[in-house]
Amino acid sequence: MGNRLADRMITEGFYPVGENSDCNAYLLMENGNGILIDPGPVAGFEAGFEDVLKIIPLERITHVIVQHPGPECCASLPLWEQKGLQAVVVTHGVTARGLRHFGVTSDVYLLDEEGYELILPSGRKLQFFVPPYIFLSGIVITYDERTSTLFSGNLFTPFMKRQQESLVEEGHEGQYLPYGEWMHSLMNKLLRSDINRLAPRTGKIVDEEIESFIGTLREWNYGSGSEPKLSASKRYLLACNRVVQKLYTMYEPAAIRAVLERQGAVLDEESGLIQEYAASGVEAWNKLFEVIFREKGLAILEVLEPLTQAIRQEYAIPVPEIIHSKLLKRDRKIKEINDKYRKLEAFNKNLVASMEKIQDKFIRCPITGLFNEMFFLDYMKNAYGDFPNGALCLIDIDNLADIRLEYGTRYRDETLKNLAYLLKRDKGEKHRVFKLQDALFACFIPDSEKTKAIAAAEQIRKTTAQSNLFRERITLSIGMVFFEEVTAALDKPESISEFVQNTAYSRLQIAKLTGNSVCSETKVSPNADAVKNVLLVDEDELTLDLLKRALEKEGFSVHTAKDGLEALALTKKERISLIISELLLPKMDGLLLKESLSFYSERSRIPYILMSHQKDKATVERAFDLQVRHYLKKPFMFTELIGITKNILRGSD
Repeated sequence: MGNRLADRMITEGFYPVGENSDCNAYLLMENGNGILIDPGPVAGFEAGFEDVLKIIPLERITHVIVQHPGPECCASLPLWEQKGLQAVVVTHGVTARGLRHFGVTSDVYLLDEEGYELILPSGRKLQFFVPPYIFLSGIVITYDERTSTLFSGNLFTPFMKRQQESLVEEGHEGQYLPYGEWMHSLMNKLLRSDINRLAPRTGKIVDEEIESFIGTLREWNYGSGSEPKLSASKRYLLACNRVVQKLYTMYEPAAIRAVLERQGAVLDEESGLIQEYAASGVEAWNKLFEVIFREKGLAILEVLEPLTQAIRQEYAIPVPEIIHSKLLKRDRKIKEINDKYRKLEAFNKNLVASMEKIQDKFIRCPITGLFNEMFFLDYMKNAYGDFPNGALCLIDIDNLADIRLEYGTRYRDETLKNLAYLLKRDKGEKHRVFKLQDALFACFIPDSEKTKAIAAAEQIRKTTAQSNLFRERITLSIGMVFFEEVTAALDKPESISEFVQNTAYSRLQIAKLTGNSVCSETKVSPNADAVKNVLLVDEDELTLDLLKRALEKEGFSVHTAKDGLEALALTKKERISLIISELLLPKMDGLLLKESLSFYSERSRIPYILMSHQKDKATVERAFDLQVRHYLKKPFMFTELIGITKNILRGSD
């Protein structure tokens, strides 16, 4: 580095570069990389370019910050690109559109879409503010906390020229006057920041009386000093009413009017638009959106965000603060999710790369082609650390032993292959399927909400039960465990893996007690003496009333429904012990109701009694295919039905 530049270094890693009276250019260093601020006009390009190369190679410049859309700040940028600059241009969206007219081709980072901040890979943060200018939009100033420097553009230029004269005498009052509220808010933010120097667009760097400069702009009298009223700011009044008109098209106008009037707004009786509000323009603007968010939630902010951007362009007023805060949090959450999926994709790529180095015969089941138990055990040791929201399903074929006895080993293997095909075909994109010992399979769900993971297991069970791939219908029992159940006492990968597998296996055994079910939690058995709930389904009110009285007399709790859909809904809300249903029902007949219940592992096990005047061979065969316990032909003796009910619910049937 030349001595001249070494002498010009302001503080560690901060240099002024080039010599141009129209626009100062600056260079920030960050871990061997450079950030160029305001490259300047064409006339000053050569001097700035030579200075930068004495400090850092061109290819190490990663970002170029453009604070102003004027050619004196950025017209030289295409010349930098011609010399080989490959950097991201950091600027406001308004300025970005102008850069394209200069011929700039670099990628652009839009500050107004990224929350007015730039976080570098090291964690260093540059913060940006939008100063109020009446004639030009797209301008930003930059604060670097590391060097305590505010790259202030022309914000303080009048004071730097003649510190003792007023803004009016300098001719700069018109630059700020309509934006007094905005300026006051900005100066408060700057006073809260640790600023030791101002690096202006023109003139010398200032490192004294910083608070005086900021405080003077903050305390400057921008208005008459009267009580704040929205009507005093035509731009903000028009902007607020643009939003109110939009709300009237989306919601009941009377409801919107009521909300606005509760907040103290004076509305025009005919149009419903705001005439007056006891707050300054920017305060009323932000208050309006706070009220909208409180009444209608985040979704309405997302709908209104494009309108606020259009208003920002048209009236040169800032986007409401709550839009930035709420939507920025949403965008950051989306980014976190995307980063998580990129991590997952990288993990899977590394996993595939590792697998290719090992012969398949050592890690795959020879029948199904799935990864085998040895590979599964190794995989599970690291799974909790990589995916703390994961879930594990252990899956067993209920009737595989019967299939082998009836059809032999060959068809047993064919059944395993077909199930492996179904699991691979219907699994989630990031799920992993393994083949363990005997009829046991495992499915690992790396990152999912508990309810969604359970729904995925239920879908596996139902799809398999309904599949035509198998010579004989098969059913599955599934035991599930969730990594969120791992306690702090389990601090080693081996102990965590053992807990997860043992818990899933215990729940699998519970599921196998009934078969064709999913067990996702370990429950204490209910009290055998608890009152049993019976569901009666019949559209005949007299039959319902007589049966209900008879069953209640025997000590049972009775619920009633007059059609199949109502009955199905009741089974979801109530813990039903037995269903007694008429075959011929409105909306959903008795057999279709029973079939619908089979799609839910818990409800599929509810004992079912069918009754009807119609009883023929076809309906009897279908009923018993659906595992209906009893089929009574009307008329029947009530004592017979009561006896069957007692036997079923008291375990004697």
